[in-house]
This record gives sequence, structure tokens and C-alpha cells, in this order.
Amino acid sequence: MKLFYMYFGKHFAFIFFISLLFFLFLTTTEKIVSVISLVIKNKVPIFLGIKAILFLIPSCLGFVIPMAFLMSTIIEIGKFSSSRALIAMETCGISMGMLIISFIFLGLLISSVAFFINEKLSPIASFKQFLLCEEISSEKIELLEEKTFTKIDEREIYLEKKYKEYLKGIYITEEDGKRVIFAKEGEIKKEDDVSLLLLKKGSIHEIDEKNPKKHRILNFKSLSLPIEPKKQEIERKKLSHFTLSELKNKKDKSNPSIMTEYQKRLAISFAPFFLSLIAIPIGFIIKRNEMLFSLSFSTIIILSYYIMFLGLEALSRKGINPTILWLPNIISCLIGSTMLKRHLR
Repeated sequence: MKLFYMYFGKHFAFIFFISLLFFLFLTTTEKIVSVISLVIKNKVPIFLGIKAILFLIPSCLGFVIPMAFLMSTIIEIGKFSSSRALIAMETCGISMGMLIISFIFLGLLISSVAFFINEKLSPIASFKQFLLCEEISSEKIELLEEKTFTKIDEREIYLEKKYKEYLKGIYITEEDGKRVIFAKEGEIKKEDDVSLLLLKKGSIHEIDEKNPKKHRILNFKSLSLPIEPKKQEIERKKLSHFTLSELKNKKDKSNPSIMTEYQKRLAISFAPFFLSLIAIPIGFIIKRNEMLFSLSFSTIIILSYYIMFLGLEALSRKGINPTILWLPNIISCLIGSTMLKRHLR
């Protein structure tokens, strides 16, 4: 039995690694080309470009791992479902149920690794890559960018949309979250060499200093705020640059984009476990020599999963409860469990 599991582990690890490289190549090619063109355009040392590409890989791993695990599980199960493999398994005292449990356990193990990557490794690497690309680029960076948290002195500004000087979905936190400003729209104006943020159709939420449990709301039609930094240091962070614990501790949780990013990373981290439930019965249906069918089924499932996931993410960013992002995992669990029950009968 020990020899069987050693062989199984080595063979699965090899297929998983090849699948991982394949999907990494597909997802990073465009970004790698853009980094290379940036390096050539700005005539910077090659090692900086290599560094930027290496930082890019962890940020893609979170989405690539579920794809690679699904494909390798279908291929490996297909191999063990052949008659010779079944005889060898029975000789070693390994039942079909034990094999299924092994793959489900692998799904949990891979999900734990994916969680660590999405929680810490991916945001840290993504932020370093962002800073490195800023260093490589010689173009002037705009003061405010969309879908980016820009910290100017004691004020943190987030924009949903930006078109030139026109802005939409503005969230501003001041005084360590004691004062929060929301505005549907706004624009950047220049007056006497000072940049002003002109907010329209919004509200100010302030916490009562005497009684922190109470807060007052002031609605406004227009409001002007100076956004010129007093210091030269401006801290920029996109949502993808925050760790899960940082996202959870953010003061302005009423911002749907923050909670969407939080639930998105949690849901995608546990995707390998839920996808293993649907990959196992499909692997039993597909025989060992039907590699083309394995690739086809994997592609169909992956496309269906991510199309649904991206659609739900868009809805969540518009204000729908972000826990809806777990729906693809729940559907995979229900379909997989039903198929497994039928196969075991």
C-alpha cells in the first residue's frame, strides 16, 4: 500500500506541475509581453524586467491552481479507472472509496496552499511588482487612479471609475476612519496651482467623539476638498495589494469592492476542494487513453466556472451580497456529489 501511494503521489505531482506550467503560460503571456515592451521602451536593466515577471507569477497562481488541479485529477482518475489499474489497487488492498478519499484530501491540501498564496504571497508580490513597474516606467503617474487606494496625508481616497478629470464612486476616509465621505460623482479641478476634488451628490458620515456608537450623516450637493499632498510621499495600493486580514480590517466596509475582493479570494482558494468533487466522477467516465476528452472536459468546466465567477463578481461590485461568489463552488459540490453517488452505486 505504501509503494502504491508513493507511486500515486509522484505521478500526480508530475501531472499537476505540467498542468500548472501550462495554465501559467496561458495566463501570464500577455502580461510578460507588456513588461518586456516596458523594459525595451524605457531601456532599463534586464534584471529589473526578470524581477517584475517573477513577482507576477504568485499573483496568477491563485487562479491557476484550481485549473491545474481539476485537469490533473481528471487525468489521474481516468488512468486508475482502467481495468489493469483496478486489479493492481485491489491487490494492494486499496478500495475505490479509499482512492476517492485520497483525491478529496488532496483537494483540501491544495486549497490550503491556495489560501496561503491568496492571503499573503499574492498581494505582497503583486504590490512589489506594481512598485517595480512604476520604477521601470518613466511616465508621470497621475495623482489619483481608479480602483486604487491613494493615501494623501491623513486622507485615503478610492475611486470606482475615472475618465480624465471626471470621477465616479468616490470613497474618502479621514482621521483614521472617524470621518467617511461618499460621493456618486466628482471631478478634479485646478485653482491657483492647487488641485481640488469637487464632489457631487454625496454624504459625510462622522462618528461622535463623545459617544463612538453614534454617528451623524450630512448630505451635500457639492463639496470641495484640496488633494495636494503636504508631503512628497504618496502611498498607493490597489485592492489586489491588500492581504485578506488588511481587507477585513478596513474601516470603509460599506465599499462593495472591498468585500467583493475579500470573498473572491476566499472562494477561489477553496475552489480545488469543490472542483475535486466534480473532477473525480468525470475521471471515472473518461478512460486512460482518452486524453483529448480529458482536456475537453477540463476546458469546459474551467470556462463555465470562471465565466460564472466573473459574472457574479461584477454583480457583487454593484452592491449585491458578495457571498454570492461562493455559488460556483456550491454548484460544483452539488453536481459532483450527485455524480459520485451514482457512480458508487
